[in-house]
Amino acid sequence: MSAGGRIRHVATLEFSGRDGAGDVRASVEPVFLSADDPLARIDGTDNAVICRATPIGEITMGPGAGLELAGQGVLSDLIAVARGL
Repeated sequence: MSAGGRIRHVATLEFSGRDGAGDVRASVEPVFLSADDPLARIDGTDNAVICRATPIGEITMGPGAGLELAGQGVLSDLIAVARGL
């Protein structure tokens, strides 16, 4: 590991095709991030999301509101997905 890097628990979602089509690869795993990575600078219960997409490139949203509001957001998203099935 290089100086200043951090290990973070990172969730990744990737699509093999354009516009969210094709096979989906999802993972949640510990990842070593260099000190200049935006996710390496998130502390405590804060959270962030990095979206990489064509043609916008990379957008970082965060840090988030922390543990309680993040949990509420995840639950809300799961309910919305379940209703759509």
